[in-house]
Amino acid sequence: MAMVQRTCGRSRFQRNGFLPGRPESRWLTAVVIMALAIFLLSSTPPCRGETPPPGEYQVKAAYLVRFLKYVELHGEAVADKDSTIVIGILGDSPMWSAASPLDGTRLQNHVVRVRRVEEPEEMRGCGIVFIGAGETGRLGQLVEFAGHNRILTVSDIRRFVYAGGGIGFVNRGKHVRFEINRTAVQATGARISSDLLRLADRIVE
Repeated sequence: MAMVQRTCGRSRFQRNGFLPGRPESRWLTAVVIMALAIFLLSSTPPCRGETPPPGEYQVKAAYLVRFLKYVELHGEAVADKDSTIVIGILGDSPMWSAASPLDGTRLQNHVVRVRRVEEPEEMRGCGIVFIGAGETGRLGQLVEFAGHNRILTVSDIRRFVYAGGGIGFVNRGKHVRFEINRTAVQATGARISSDLLRLADRIVE
C-alpha cells in the first residue's frame, strides 16, 4: 500500500501543519469555531464567563461536517442540491453526544441529519458513517458493507485507513488530524478535493 506522509517544517505553525493566511489556517479556524459552537450547545454554561476549549469529540464532530464541503458524495447519497445528507454514528462512542447538536445544520443548500446506527443494515441511506472505537471486533464486516453500499466511513480506530476505512482521525499531541485512504474514498463514488488532500496528515493508496 503506497503512502504519502506530510512533512513538517520548523516553525510552531508548521509543526502543527498550519500557516497563517493559507487554506490550512482557514480550515482550522472553521473547525475550531464549529467545535466551540457544538460545545456550547451540548454543555452546561461555564462559570465566571469563561469558555473552556471544546473537547476532542467536539472537534471531531466539526470535522465530520467540514468533510462534506470537501468531499463530493456519490449521486445516491446526495440526490439533488436541496437534499438531506445523513451522518450516521455507529457504536457506543462519545461522538454521538458531540455530533447530535449538529442535526439540522445547513451546508451548501443541504440539510445535515445525524442519526444513531447500531447494525450494518442501518447504515443504508447514510452519506457518511462514523464508526466508534468499540466496533473494532467487527470492523472488517462494517467496512465491507459500507464499501458495497458506497458509504464513506470515518473513525478514530487505530490504523483505520489501513483496514480499508476512508478517513481516520489521529491525535498528534494535542491536535486532531486525519489520514485518508484515497482508494477507499474513491471506491464509494466520492470525489475528494485537492484542498482536503493537502490538509491530510497522511494519504494511503
